[in-house]
Amino acid sequence: MQTVKKILIGFVILLVVLVAAAAILPIVFKDDIKAAIDKQLAKSINADVVFDVNNFSLTVFRNFPNITAEIKELGVFNRAPFEGEHLFVVDRLDIEINLADVLFGDQLRLKGITLVGPQINVKVLPDGRANYDIAIPSTDTTQASEPSKFSFGIDHWEVIKGELTYDDQSIPYYLSMKGLNHTGSGDFTQDIFDLKTHTVVDSVSTAMGKMQFLANKRAEVDAVISISEEYTKYTFKENKALINDFALSFDGWFKMNPADYGMDITFS
Repeated sequence: MQTVKKILIGFVILLVVLVAAAAILPIVFKDDIKAAIDKQLAKSINADVVFDVNNFSLTVFRNFPNITAEIKELGVFNRAPFEGEHLFVVDRLDIEINLADVLFGDQLRLKGITLVGPQINVKVLPDGRANYDIAIPSTDTTQASEPSKFSFGIDHWEVIKGELTYDDQSIPYYLSMKGLNHTGSGDFTQDIFDLKTHTVVDSVSTAMGKMQFLANKRAEVDAVISISEEYTKYTFKENKALINDFALSFDGWFKMNPADYGMDITFS
């Protein structure tokens, strides 16, 4: 009994220290944290990432037993040839990581992501250059890669009041979503898993060239998609969509092959 009591007391003390450190460290070392992040971003991303380290915080209370990292007013802005345009800005970004993994595990597992007020602007030029292609290729070919300590086995994600613009001038294709609210879950560490999503969009507009398919229509989609064969095959299991008052259901599959793609989809 005394051993159990000591373990509980030790855990409580450790938890208190962790909470205190989470609150104090970002304040005391905020300039060093910002400089370290900026240095790493400059090595890996050909874009300007704008954020204020004062808008960063850690808490264990919001989604206990997970640690939640919160950052407000984060933005990613492109450079030439998309200079001055935003790729991604968000009012608030929450990332949840399991507390037990932090304290006792050897691999961090991402538990959840929440985006509040995101604005995503994807653009592709006629020659195929895309504004999301911002990663700087690594020039280090001497070091052997180490096993990742990060896992993308994610319990859930959520988008609240988002906006999405996709403008692909190489096809050409255009998609705009406003008032986007979305929830989803799926364990990407598995070879075969179900991707479960629910999406509501206040206004959807989409066009291919000069042919417009939708103009400012409300959409609601519930989808369960089985992902398999190393993320190349997508099987629609339980799916239904509403475009204004027009109801649509669909099932079947879509597969990406090395040189082409295959599909067998039925709509009703």
